[in-house]
Amino acid sequence: MCWKHSSSSGSSCIGQLSVGGTSVDCIILWTIASQLAVILPSNTPVGDETLTVSFNGQTSAPLAVTVVAHSFGSFALNQAGSGPGVFTDPLIFPPEGNVRSVLNSAKPGDLIDVWGTGLGAVAGDEAGGVLPGDLRGVDVEVLVGGIPATVVYRGRSGCCAGLDIVRFATPESVDGCYVPVVVVVDGVSSNFTTLPVSQSGGTCSTGGGGFTAAELELARMSGGLKVGSVSLSRFSLSFSGPFPSQTFDIKTDTASASFSDFNLSQLVTSQGVAGISTIGACTVFQIQGTTTQPVDPIRASGLDAGASLTLEGPMGTKQIDRVEVGVYSSMLSGSFPSFLTADPKALAAESVNQGLPGYLEPGTYTVSGPGGSAVGPFTASLVIPDALNWTNRDAITSVQRSRDLSVTWAGGGQNGTVRIFGSSVVSDDETASGAVFFCREDVSVGSFSVPSAVLSNLPVSGMQSGVPFGILGVGVVSDGTRFAASGIDLGLLTHTDLSLKPVGYE
Repeated sequence: MCWKHSSSSGSSCIGQLSVGGTSVDCIILWTIASQLAVILPSNTPVGDETLTVSFNGQTSAPLAVTVVAHSFGSFALNQAGSGPGVFTDPLIFPPEGNVRSVLNSAKPGDLIDVWGTGLGAVAGDEAGGVLPGDLRGVDVEVLVGGIPATVVYRGRSGCCAGLDIVRFATPESVDGCYVPVVVVVDGVSSNFTTLPVSQSGGTCSTGGGGFTAAELELARMSGGLKVGSVSLSRFSLSFSGPFPSQTFDIKTDTASASFSDFNLSQLVTSQGVAGISTIGACTVFQIQGTTTQPVDPIRASGLDAGASLTLEGPMGTKQIDRVEVGVYSSMLSGSFPSFLTADPKALAAESVNQGLPGYLEPGTYTVSGPGGSAVGPFTASLVIPDALNWTNRDAITSVQRSRDLSVTWAGGGQNGTVRIFGSSVVSDDETASGAVFFCREDVSVGSFSVPSAVLSNLPVSGMQSGVPFGILGVGVVSDGTRFAASGIDLGLLTHTDLSLKPVGYE
């Protein structure tokens, strides 16, 4: 079996990689019935090419590909490119090495290796063995919690051809269990993963709605953690429609909950309860289809907390319905505007709740559960403050991905942090690619600049009927209220209020 690579004008040759008539030997790592893994030799030309696979004299149909000089991809513990990354102490090969996790965090100043592939070509033939060495001619930057780290090595690992490491010193001012890390090579950003950092190392504590050190120690001792999470969310969408004199002011209020039993492996590889834990930083997730919310690929077992949950507030009582074991969700008021489902054609007929109050108005809210076979009865309350005012909202009509984006706000209360959110997809097709970013900042700061290194990870927005397939939002996420119930180790009630508008990412 071989992997053959050729341009449209090049010849084919079994066991070789051909580009524009120049043949180079491929390096086959392994094959199985459904896939194979190879290394493109370092002398492979860059450009738009075609790929074919030959086996027993039969050749597959060509597949169009693009070969670039650099495109670093960071490895993740979930093997899906998101969440906690594969970070180790120097010169230690995973998985036997000292892989950093929320139970084994790095300290500020520690030298850390991030593992991945795609730094680019090396001098020599990797088919003959490993070729480690610092690629000093390659411009590599590592941003840890948005702060540039000192890079001391970038090149092949000492264990394997094609497997790269970038060694850096953890910045002194960084702290948190889910600190976003991105590697930028010659201006091209990698995927975002997270690194746990705490002042004393060992078990870390995120604060701000994440796991505490005591909860993580409990997980270490018991082999897992049982978590209940309840979220109250408002999404306010205001914009001018694609038709004359058409404006929209739509509030969508929802409630959701999950009660999950994480084993220890699931806990350390998941994206956590609160996601990004670093104030002043951003992270990016890849998405597919019309959804604007990333999905954690780590799924824990559901815990039965009863047939439904009850929510009481100033606007009356609502029921949060069970969707499946351990999962609850209900629309509280409004509807999902068609824009959020990437169907602008339906906007002309949409007028649901325009200008009307929703359910999640400022005030005190109490969620209660009757208890089920796995989780006992519980009650939790929080106060929703007056909404944050996104002060430069109207001034932003599009987003230039090559430039930093400044947002400003006022108000929003003090029990929480500001979330800046953005998403962009190329079309309304269910298989279309896209990306979303989240940034976090203190409410009191009043402004935030989203770096171009973050925005450049989003694709150029598609457009239909004059409405772009891109969203920008600013709002508040509460720190949350903890609650107790038999059958769970941690209960957390949170509130999110985001003001959204459609924008094109260019």
